[in-house]
Amino acid sequence: MAKQLITERLLKEAEERTRSGDYCDCYTPRERNLTLSMVLLARVSEILSLTLFSFYMLEIAQDFAVDAISLGLIFSIQVVFTGIGGLVFGILGDYYGRKRTLMMILTVSSIGSAMTAFSPNIAILIVARAVVGLGCGGEWGIGMSMLNEICHKKVRGLVSGLIQGAYPLGMTVAAFLPMIVPDSPYPQWRIGFAALIAPALLVVPVGIWMRESQMWLDFRLLKSHHRLPEEIAEVSGRFTFLQLWEKDLVKRTVLGLFLTTLGQLGFYTVWAWAPAYLQMEKGESFVAVANIVGIAWLLIGWPGHLLGGAISDHIGRRSAFTIWAIGYVASVLLLVRAGTMSEIFVSVAMNVFFAGYFGVYGALYGELFPTRVRATALNFLYNVGRALAFPAPVLMGYFASISRWEIGLYLGAGLSLISAVIIVWTLPELKARRLEM
Repeated sequence: MAKQLITERLLKEAEERTRSGDYCDCYTPRERNLTLSMVLLARVSEILSLTLFSFYMLEIAQDFAVDAISLGLIFSIQVVFTGIGGLVFGILGDYYGRKRTLMMILTVSSIGSAMTAFSPNIAILIVARAVVGLGCGGEWGIGMSMLNEICHKKVRGLVSGLIQGAYPLGMTVAAFLPMIVPDSPYPQWRIGFAALIAPALLVVPVGIWMRESQMWLDFRLLKSHHRLPEEIAEVSGRFTFLQLWEKDLVKRTVLGLFLTTLGQLGFYTVWAWAPAYLQMEKGESFVAVANIVGIAWLLIGWPGHLLGGAISDHIGRRSAFTIWAIGYVASVLLLVRAGTMSEIFVSVAMNVFFAGYFGVYGALYGELFPTRVRATALNFLYNVGRALAFPAPVLMGYFASISRWEIGLYLGAGLSLISAVIIVWTLPELKARRLEM
């Protein structure tokens, strides 16, 4: 009897929170800040694991005696597996919780980095980068789902920009890590990747101190006791991925996938090869490139991502995305024409600032999809969109091989982002709306 009374009380509390949509007060400031910190650190480790490969491309090519197109293909395989990982871990996040899934993701990505560091041949390297992609692909949607569900509706864009700002932080570490790796009889790139085993240690504080999403817990509780509203109960029994293709969500799913793919295509056209481009085409040294990229991402890129998300809290998700995407296209035009060191730095700084259009995605998609499929949807859109952008590194590898970089940049970055601007205006504006169950 006592157990039934407690269960009934918990069910009534869950129903009340669901009706009000007020979940922010379920957490203390310390709990929110701890969750934000854990997700931010996980995001930095994901970006570092994915992008360090770009900075070591030339060294890896020499060690394994492969050409630029082959390395572009390996990078593309890594990107494709982020899509697979995103879908798998997104589904797990909706069924087994955001917290436990994040712990799995950190473990898998660290295993992939260890395999990369000790790869004896190109075949094992390909497998290792696929494992890295698999693990890293799951992090974004899980972290963004959790933060959308615990933060106040008026700062979702700010929080989205902050987490996406982990990309500049990760890029900064990736740029400077090769410069601080000590001399060793082992290749520097192997030592650099061996250091990325450390993020597995995050599993401990996540498991001990981070709270599960109360919104997700309420949904699971109400579903298990058949207390969901009738219209939600009818569809929530279906497999989460299939729910994305129901009539109430299919338009958002298709348009969101196009929007993300185009945004990722525009980004990876530039940044899969940016360090090599600045060395081979602009004639800059490795140290100069590391300084340009590292300083630009740290001082300019991080504020750009933060502002992209924060401004969307005021002017709307679509308007903020449009302004930042157009600025990104303009920066690519300047980069191609840049000749002096100062011109190169300005164009790179402008590029990383306006790459902050990614700061809008988390809040935009978090508001478009309900709790029952949020992790599945966010990971599917972001990571399958990234996987579908796989032609970008290969395309740029081809144009690099014929010394026509500018054609690849114009096609990949320019056309894709202009198309993305058109698509974003076909999605509804749900800024600061109550999240759906």
